Amino acid sequence: MPTASPTLASLIVGPVQFDTPIWLILAPVLWALAIIIGRKSLSDLSGASRKAALVIRLIVIALLVAALAEPSTRDESKSVAVTVILDASRSVPIESRAAVDEYVELASQGDRREGDKLGHITAAKNALVQTLPSQRAEILERRSLGATDGTNLADAVQLGIATASQDAAQRFVLASDGNETEGDLLRAAQAARAARIPIDVFPIEYIYESEVVVDRVDVPPVARLGETINLVVKVTATRPTSGRINILLNDQPLDLDPDSPAFGVERALTRGDNFLTVPVPVIDDGALRFEAVYEPTIGGSTTPVGDSIGENNRALGVTFVTGEGRVLVVRNADTEVDESALLVRAVRDAEISCTVVSTAEAPTDLAGFNAYDAVILVNQEAFGFSQTQQEAMRQYVHDAGGGLVMIGGDRAFGAGGWIGSPVEETLPIRLDPPSKRQLPRGALAIIVHSVEIPQGVFYGKQVANAAVDALSRLDFVGIIELNWQTGMDFALPMQLKGDGAAAKRAIERLTFGDMQNFDPSLQLALSGLQGVNAGQRHTIVISDGDPSLSRGILRQFAAAGITISAVGVNPHSRRDLRTLQDMATITGGRFYEVRNNQLATLPQIFTKEARTIKRSLIWEGDPFSPAVSSSTETLRGIGGVPPITGYVVTA
Repeated sequence: MPTASPTLASLIVGPVQFDTPIWLILAPVLWALAIIIGRKSLSDLSGASRKAALVIRLIVIALLVAALAEPSTRDESKSVAVTVILDASRSVPIESRAAVDEYVELASQGDRREGDKLGHITAAKNALVQTLPSQRAEILERRSLGATDGTNLADAVQLGIATASQDAAQRFVLASDGNETEGDLLRAAQAARAARIPIDVFPIEYIYESEVVVDRVDVPPVARLGETINLVVKVTATRPTSGRINILLNDQPLDLDPDSPAFGVERALTRGDNFLTVPVPVIDDGALRFEAVYEPTIGGSTTPVGDSIGENNRALGVTFVTGEGRVLVVRNADTEVDESALLVRAVRDAEISCTVVSTAEAPTDLAGFNAYDAVILVNQEAFGFSQTQQEAMRQYVHDAGGGLVMIGGDRAFGAGGWIGSPVEETLPIRLDPPSKRQLPRGALAIIVHSVEIPQGVFYGKQVANAAVDALSRLDFVGIIELNWQTGMDFALPMQLKGDGAAAKRAIERLTFGDMQNFDPSLQLALSGLQGVNAGQRHTIVISDGDPSLSRGILRQFAAAGITISAVGVNPHSRRDLRTLQDMATITGGRFYEVRNNQLATLPQIFTKEARTIKRSLIWEGDPFSPAVSSSTETLRGIGGVPPITGYVVTA
């Protein structure tokens, strides 16, 4: 097949082209070595045989070197295939396209050699092949242009590469005004360069002497029901003219001129930018879609006066209208005293609509949160919200502009496990303070027993990962298991979590041995937790409950103030169940019984239990009264607050 012009690194010898000719330098060197070596190795042969053997060696060397140089045959052609890519979008005047046709027709009748070809591709919203490169093509015929309300020149160049003639040199002629609305022409040009297809440019220049463009409609992004908003319509004209401007609200026309039977308003336009301000009362909630439409004056010949292109005579603007203000308060339903009562009363006294829900009743997606102007989380812990809900709250603040208030308490901020959550990204504070401001760290020991359930190893590793992920970088963590080779030991010695890489590696190596006695593992956990400086120490045990257990080790945990939470996965008997229950009851922890149909809840349980050590972020002591140190808009009207006896440490 014909090839394009060779690169500078190629070497052409007759009909053969070597793409990496540098390897050919080896030929004389290897020939010389073959001759020198052949003097000794071929000395036993007769004269004719020696010469024949040497010649064969030289030929083999030449073939090997030639193969390394990447040879290929060349089939040269002097014919040229020119593909004309014509911008046929609406922005290019018909007169300009006719000028391109005339130019191509004159060029095709000039010095055209036999075998030369001409093809034609149009570029509008989509690229279409009008004529494949052919010797018979002399004029640019166009059958269908498709949609003309866009320009995709990159698509046209790619189409030209795909349909290029294979028996002639390629060349593109791009006729366009350069105003592309889709695709990346420069990237497509790089692809043409890689295919060794040059692109000539025929710039289409034109001037619309009379044109009106509706540039934009400026409206407030949000509005309240009952208020009046101002729409500002920007219209640009190339010369003084006049026409009618209409405003559509959700596709229904607004009456801008009550004294006229028409809905729109007549407006004289000056050259340059013109602005029309329209006050609109907001009487409906939801999304309001405003569309400004310019109608040019029609002359005697039914031709628009002062305007050439009708497609750019429209522009859109959208306003989201909310009610008189709605606030969602999320409170805990399991507390003896309603922690949100005073807050809800204050909000309602301000005549703001307030909806109060429990954690379980909170919205589950962005649409649910968007129904409110603000969401207030009253002492909420992260465990009560799924990852999807937390991500929806992040989008509610960052993308939808909603308001989020987090009210402190023993379940809020870092103490509530929000560290590293999507919601933390929306808060103006750091939930995991620097070490110099951190109170005593938390420490967690995880004891994993044989998980005798379907996919037990998978779930065992998943729950361990969930617990580690819930810790901050300054918390201690250790993992204990029975290894069949090394016996009972730390799979991960008690250490700071840091970036969590060491803990993740240890979890991947877990073998989940079937221990016979809980005491050795609990003794390791006790010594490990007592050996670190931590303000809150906790142990999580996952087991089926069949190992034996002595009450003495549990009393040691209770005396040291270290709690144990036991997760019973498919216990074999009531005795096994009681063993795990005693473990939690005596030490002040929690017990969870998980059956095979509840396995999906295991990671959530471990996440919740790991977050119990976040109580190290809670400071409690003698009351003190915070003082206002500076006057800001946020603190306007606040002169002081009641004495505080505790807070969650943040930065």
